[in-house]
Amino acid sequence: MSPESLVELKSLKAQHEVGLIYLLRRQSEIQRQVEKAEQQLTAGGVHSDAVTHIRRNVQTVSVEIERKRLVIGEIDRKISQLEDSGISSTASDLTARNEDVTGELATLRASIVGALESLAEPLRRFSALSEEKVMVARHIAQLTGRDNSYATYIESVLLRQSEYNDNVKFAIEYLKRARVAS
Repeated sequence: MSPESLVELKSLKAQHEVGLIYLLRRQSEIQRQVEKAEQQLTAGGVHSDAVTHIRRNVQTVSVEIERKRLVIGEIDRKISQLEDSGISSTASDLTARNEDVTGELATLRASIVGALESLAEPLRRFSALSEEKVMVARHIAQLTGRDNSYATYIESVLLRQSEYNDNVKFAIEYLKRARVAS
C-alpha cells in the first residue's frame, strides 16, 4: 500500500528521518569504536582484523544512510508534487490519521508503562544492595583502616560510562521530562 495523502507522506517522511537520525548516531558510535580499536591496535591490544571488521560496519551504515536519504528525497518530491497540485488532505484523511496516531500512542504508552513497572522491583533491589554495600564497606574500613569507598562507589553505580549509550541517555532524559496527566 503506497501512501496517497499528504498527511501519510509527511508521516512516512518523519519516520524515515527518525531512522536516519538513528543511523547517523550509530555511524558516530561505530566511528568511535574504530578510533578506540585503532588505538588498541597501535598498542598491540587488538588484532587488525577486528579493526577491519569495525570499519566494514561503518561502511555498511554509511550505505544505509545514503539509501535512507534517497528515500527521504523521493518522499519530499512526492510531497512537493501534492502541495503544488493543490491537493490537500481532507478532513476525513486528517481524522483517520488522528485516530491511527491516538491508537498507536495508547499501545506504546501501555507497553512503556508495563516496561517501567517491570523495572521497579529490580531497581528497588539494586538500590537496597548498593546501600548495603556502602554500609559493609564502611564497617570494613573501620575494622581494617583501609578506605575502599571509591571501589565501592564504582561497584555500586547503576550505569557505567560504556553502557550509557545514546538509547539509554534518550530514555533517561525523556523520563526526566515526562509529565503525569490525570
